[in-house]
Amino acid sequence: MESARRGAGLWRYGAGDGEPVLLLHGGPGISCEYMEDVAEALAGEHDVVLYQQRGVPPSSTEGPFDLPTAVADAVAVLDALA
Repeated sequence: MESARRGAGLWRYGAGDGEPVLLLHGGPGISCEYMEDVAEALAGEHDVVLYQQRGVPPSSTEGPFDLPTAVADAVAVLDALA
């Protein structure tokens, strides 16, 4: 299934009828590319979103790189997607 890129570092896969899924990759400093196969596998049944987390372009490379900031970034992605 082909992914659709939405904005800097944000990809949406599929539009299945199941629960939406937000995938979070490891980091900081690790690209989300290794999660693409997982996103595509889930996309048949779920609306899957994968985004490049802080630390790797095109997302911000500025810190802080801590749990509260990572949670705030994930919440901002969810809010942007409504």
